[in-house]
Amino acid sequence: MYTTGIEFMTNRANPGIDPFSIWGWLLALYLFLGGMVAGLMIVASVQENKFAEKWEHRLSRIVPLAAIVLLSLGMFALYLDLEIQGLKLDVIRLYMTFKPTSPISWGAWILLIAYASLALWFLASLTAEEVNRFTEKFRFLRFLIPLRRWANGIKEKILLANTIVGVALGIYTGVFLSSMASRPIWHSGILGPLFLVSGVSAGAATLSSFKVNHDLSKAFLRWDILALITELILLAIFLLDNITGEEFHKAAAMLFLAGPLTGAFFGVVVLSGILAPLVLEWADLTEKGKAPLMAVALVLIGSFALRCIIVCAGQACHCIFSGQHFIH
Repeated sequence: MYTTGIEFMTNRANPGIDPFSIWGWLLALYLFLGGMVAGLMIVASVQENKFAEKWEHRLSRIVPLAAIVLLSLGMFALYLDLEIQGLKLDVIRLYMTFKPTSPISWGAWILLIAYASLALWFLASLTAEEVNRFTEKFRFLRFLIPLRRWANGIKEKILLANTIVGVALGIYTGVFLSSMASRPIWHSGILGPLFLVSGVSAGAATLSSFKVNHDLSKAFLRWDILALITELILLAIFLLDNITGEEFHKAAAMLFLAGPLTGAFFGVVVLSGILAPLVLEWADLTEKGKAPLMAVALVLIGSFALRCIIVCAGQACHCIFSGQHFIH
C-alpha cells in the first residue's frame, strides 16, 4: 500500500527524528573494536581456564592490557563521532541509573564491568613481589596488595566472568543497532549473534598471530575457523530473514544482493574477509598449525568492513523508503 508524502513524513521518517545519515566510520570502528575485545576475552579466558596446561602465562598480562587499550580506543571513536554530530554524551548520567529497556544503559554498564573484569584478570596474573615493588613507588596504590591476593585466589571465577562479560559485550555491539526499529536492516535478531561471532573471529585471529607454543597456536586457529564458518551461516540467515520479510525488508536486502553495497559486501566481507582466510587457515591447520599474517589481516579487514557496510546500509534504507513510501 502507498501513502502520500505528508503521511509518510508524519508516520515514518521525519528528518528531525530519523535523519538520512547519522553514523559514519567512527561508529563502525567502535563496534569493531568492541567486538574484537569481546573475542579476545572469550577465546583467551576459555583457553586459560579449561586448557591451562597449554596456556602461556605471559598472555594473561598481554591480553587484558591490550583489551583495555582497544576498548578505550573504541570509546574514544564513539565520543568523536558524537562530538562531530554535536551530540553531548553525559556519561555520568548513564551510571546514575539502570534502565532495563535501554540498550545504551545496558551497554554503559557492560563496558564498565568489562574494564573491571579485565583489570582483575591482569592483577591476578602478577606475582606478590611485582605488586610490592610497584606499590613501594606509588604508596597510594597499596590497596592493590590485598586485592591481588584476593583476585589470585578466585582466578577461575575471574576467567569465567571474563567469558560471560565478553559474550555480553559482543552481543551488545549488535543490539546497539538492532534496537533501532526504524532501520529494517538493523532491526534484526540475527545482528547480535552475527557481531558476536565476527568479534570472536577477530579476537582469535589476533591471538593466532602471537608467537606461542604449537598446541595453543592450533587452538586459536580452530577458534577462528569455527567462528568464520558460523559467521558465514549467520550472514546467510541474516539475508534470508530480510528477503522473506516485509516489502521494506526485501528492498533493504537488495542493497546487499543487487545494489550499491553488493560489490563491497561479497568482495570484501564474504570473499576476502571470510572465505579466503578460511582456506588459508584450514591449510595451515593441517600443516604448520599457525595462521599466516595475510589471513589475520583479511579477517580483521573483513570484520571492520562488515560493520561499515551494515552501518551504511541501515541509513541507506531511509532513501529506499523516501522513494517508494512503504508503510508497515
